[in-house]
Amino acid sequence: MRDAFLKTCCALLLLAGPAPLAGPAEALAVRAVASQLVKEGRLEEAIACYERAANATADLQNNASFLKAASEIALRRLRDPDRALALAEKIKGQGHSQSRQLVLLVNGRHFAEAIAQFGDAEIQSWPHTCHLESFLARGTAYGELKRPADAKEDLERAVASSGAVIDRGWACKRLGDLYQDEMNDHDRALAVYRKGLAVTKGNYAWRNRCLLSIVAILVERRELDTAAEEFKAIEYSDLPSDYWRALFYISHAGVLREQRNNGQAATQLVKILRLAEVPDSIRENARVMLDALIEDMGGTTEKR
Repeated sequence: MRDAFLKTCCALLLLAGPAPLAGPAEALAVRAVASQLVKEGRLEEAIACYERAANATADLQNNASFLKAASEIALRRLRDPDRALALAEKIKGQGHSQSRQLVLLVNGRHFAEAIAQFGDAEIQSWPHTCHLESFLARGTAYGELKRPADAKEDLERAVASSGAVIDRGWACKRLGDLYQDEMNDHDRALAVYRKGLAVTKGNYAWRNRCLLSIVAILVERRELDTAAEEFKAIEYSDLPSDYWRALFYISHAGVLREQRNNGQAATQLVKILRLAEVPDSIRENARVMLDALIEDMGGTTEKR
């Protein structure tokens, strides 16, 4: 059944003239073919498929979507950022094209170039589907270039925009960091970090970092009981790796130590030492903290 569907899609895509499908149906047909090609490792053919469909379609949204997908293959799978950028430049809609170019430049850490090209761009005039990732990208670039006022304006617009979960989450994380690190505004940082937590309950890196940042602020404000409560919501078995388990254990141990619950803090640190795949730097920090706790409790350090 699937093979027959793919053959039908291929036949439609090879027809000359305007695409026989339109809108979501066209997008589904094209992606079905291209995704199968990617799965088979036929990356050049997948890019060609997307380019051919982008040239044939009369739908500007699909044109942008197809060339964006092609640029993702070039960037992520072929490791060719120049080609990805060239594909983005082919997008017919100016706003869609500029948005994709901006995102690619920032993802490639070309922050100064991104601002030189798009610092004066009226992102609000671009298609609404571009707003979130574009404001996020430019706000990130401004932040990296140490222009906090400009970063704040764009990141606040990103947080207020709708779009993909991962972009919404990173917008909250980066705006929270800006409030905390550059403006020393802990109240606003906490609010936007919590907004990030509300985006999804999935174990994304940005979500875990939002939670760790919340705990750090609460400890600094000496709201230790509230900080300790944050760990009750963590399902350690669901975390994606020992790296994240270790970060949460060491953070929890820090809160417990501040509460003078040294025994419980030591328990969290021992858990880190028992994990199989923990970076050496985190493991060493856990050992140092554990040694200090044992000394405080009047004990002796045993070989672990």
